[in-house]
Amino acid sequence: MTEARYELVDASKLPAGRVCRILEEPGLTVVRIMTGEATERLCEELNAFHRSILTEERWTQTPITDPHRIEQPAEGLGIADAQWELDSSLPASIPCVLLEDLSRLTWLIHEDDATKRLCREMNRYLKRIIGDGLWRQNWTIAS
Repeated sequence: MTEARYELVDASKLPAGRVCRILEEPGLTVVRIMTGEATERLCEELNAFHRSILTEERWTQTPITDPHRIEQPAEGLGIADAQWELDSSLPASIPCVLLEDLSRLTWLIHEDDATKRLCREMNRYLKRIIGDGLWRQNWTIAS
C-alpha cells in the first residue's frame, strides 16, 4: 500500500518561487506545502482522507519508471480529472470535503485553509498525476 503525507515546511525546502512540491517514490508520496499557504488542520484532514482512499485502494500509484515524472509537464491525456477548489460555503469547522465520482476527484477546500496560489500549483500537479494516469482510480459505479 502507498502512503501519502501532507506536511508544512519552510520555504527553504521548496524550489524558488514555489509554494508546494510533491515528492514521490514507490510506496510514498510526500506533499510539501509552504507554511502560511495551508493550515495544519487541512494537512491533517488530507492525511486522514488519503489513508482511507489508499487503504481501500480506490486510487493506486502506477509503477515509477522516472523518478522525476511528477515534475514533467502534463501530457494532456485526460485519463481522469482532479482538482482543488476553494469553497466559501463549507462550515468553518470543516477544512475540506472530498467529492469522488468515476474518473473525477474534487477537493473542496475551505477558503480559510489554503491560498489561491496553493490551489493553482496543486491543480497543475493533479493535471499531470491524475490526468496523465500516474495514479489510477480503481472502482466503478454499480449499475
